[in-house]
Amino acid sequence: MVFRTCEFKKCVSITNCFEIFIEKPILPLARAETYSSYKHHNTMKYLISVTPQGTVFYISDGYGGRTSDRFITEHCGCLNNITHGDLVLADRGFNIHEAVASQLGELYIPAFTK
Repeated sequence: MVFRTCEFKKCVSITNCFEIFIEKPILPLARAETYSSYKHHNTMKYLISVTPQGTVFYISDGYGGRTSDRFITEHCGCLNNITHGDLVLADRGFNIHEAVASQLGELYIPAFTK
C-alpha cells in the first residue's frame, strides 16, 4: 500500500469534496448559490476526510455547489484536527497550503492530480 512508504508515514487524512445533485431551488438566490458549473446542475457540496486505512473521520456540513473547495476547507472546521507534523493529501483544487501550515501541518498534492 502506498501509505506505508516513508514519504506518507505522517499522513493523517486524505481530503476531497464531493457533490450531490439536488432539485432546483425555487428562490433565485438559492438557485445561484447551488448551481455547479462543474456538474452543470444544482448541487450541495461536502468535504470528506478519510484516514489512510479508509475510515471516514470528518464530513462537513453542506455548502452550495458553487462554493470553492478552498472556502469549505478553511471554514468547515476540519483543519482543527491537524496537529504539528501531520500530512494531509488532497486533490489539485485544494490550494490550502497556508491554512494547513497555520496548524503546523503539511499539504501534499500528488503529481497524478496535476
